[in-house]
Amino acid sequence: MANHVNPDGTVIGGSTWDADAQLEVAALWHPVGDEWVETMIGALPFTAPFNGGVWVEDMTADGSIVVGTNQF
Repeated sequence: MANHVNPDGTVIGGSTWDADAQLEVAALWHPVGDEWVETMIGALPFTAPFNGGVWVEDMTADGSIVVGTNQF
């Protein structure tokens, strides 16, 4: 799910399902050629599988600093 896009549209922030962690984790997408490449940021320790979740709510213009919510 996309929650935030930087001003020039080159970084998308949101959340994605992490099958290993069994929860939604924060993620970024960057364009590489004709594709968007996903980078999972993850979740804080002790975030409950299936019940917890993490998502990006804002970021710097270049996407180097990301803030969001971690629901345990």
